[in-house]
Amino acid sequence: MGDMIAHPLWHDLLRDCFSSTEYLSLATHGSGGPWVNPVYFAWDEKFSLYFISELNCLHMDNIAAHPEVACAIYSTGQSSFSDVCGAYARGMAKILMTPDEKERADEIYYGRRYPDDRDGKKKNADGYRIDPNWHFVKITLTGLWYFDTRHFGERRVKVPETVWAD
Repeated sequence: MGDMIAHPLWHDLLRDCFSSTEYLSLATHGSGGPWVNPVYFAWDEKFSLYFISELNCLHMDNIAAHPEVACAIYSTGQSSFSDVCGAYARGMAKILMTPDEKERADEIYYGRRYPDDRDGKKKNADGYRIDPNWHFVKITLTGLWYFDTRHFGERRVKVPETVWAD
């Protein structure tokens, strides 16, 4: 799916794309078959993806049983009359359990959600931090593809691993 093309601005293109929306479409698979749902997300410097969700729901059950997931990231505000961009990703999802993992995920996720909170005080606007039913998930990418009609026309382009791999 998609040819790999060298592009000097991969980090900028991906950050712009990821910043264009608050949600990603998450595809999981379980005993009941495939499932897709939107989740609010954030990402780190290597484009690992983070979201928070209740532990007792279908996509979290699916991740616990089958951690391989797929995602689509794109702005729903795009029209057919303008340039469009988006990303497709595959990865391994991990429900974060250790205090260090949770702290890092918290900083990344809430750093995006509340970027103006620079004084070190953690806002608890949504209450998820104190509710034990909610857990962070980290998706470590195993593949990433990008489309952007400004640069690649209608082609889906494979992003080089050096951009996103640890």
